[in-house]
Amino acid sequence: MNPILDSSGRPISSEPRPATIRNLSAGSKATLLCGAAVLTALSTAVSNVENIRSFFAEDAAVLVVDDMDVVDDSPFPYVDLIVRNVGSKVASITRVELTVDELVTSDEEFAMGHVPADVEYHVVIPVHDGLPATGVDESAGRKVAPDDVDRVRIRYRLDDGAADFMSGSFGADTELPPYVVAFRISATVTYNGSQTVTAGPIVANNNSLQFFGQLAWSGPKERKAFEKIIADVENLDGEKSLSTGRVVKLVHLTLEKLKATDEAVPEDVASPDEVDVPDDRSRPPDPTLP
Repeated sequence: MNPILDSSGRPISSEPRPATIRNLSAGSKATLLCGAAVLTALSTAVSNVENIRSFFAEDAAVLVVDDMDVVDDSPFPYVDLIVRNVGSKVASITRVELTVDELVTSDEEFAMGHVPADVEYHVVIPVHDGLPATGVDESAGRKVAPDDVDRVRIRYRLDDGAADFMSGSFGADTELPPYVVAFRISATVTYNGSQTVTAGPIVANNNSLQFFGQLAWSGPKERKAFEKIIADVENLDGEKSLSTGRVVKLVHLTLEKLKATDEAVPEDVASPDEVDVPDDRSRPPDPTLP
């Protein structure tokens, strides 16, 4: 069988030719080239976005919180923040928000109201009005240079209603508000306009060492209430402040000692009401008296 020749005298193969750009029609070539151009443009745009994002991320202030604690065993409690600027621009702190979202309270008879010290506070947190409760300090005015560290301390007061009660602001029939034993608090720092960084939460106490000090002379009923309260404090989700950690350990140690004392007392020992007390009338008269 003689092969079929093209116009130049070359044999034409009976097999289908591979689809290469050289043997595509003019319309197919235009479509292919247009698609390639679109893909190239998209790739370039994505690369440019990444480059722009990287540029602005590197040429900005970036604050991180290295540490947060709540110094709550003082008459003037405060939140202690250590912030670091890991960016390349100065960070100007303009606002600090303190938010309380969990409380442990006691309304038992042995609970006492805590009256805060008469001092100017940066933040008042109105926990008496409901949770979450936020206090805002807009007077921070701190600047942190690149690769530098600063310490921000915000003095706060919990507005739990106890101070107003003690000062007589409520009516005579008003009951004492529940005593705030412990609370969970977080901090949000705003800088350079709208950039923010959040730290916490921290479980702090409301200067409650004196409150738990009543354990020493508590009876079995009150002791059970103390055990429940300290369990509620431990169950709060968050890192404990240094003071709260010490209070929890002290309460457990005191409870163990009281339990050991109760176990050491013989069961047949009479209660104070059963002890016979000599009648003073049986004593001989005092000769020095007329």
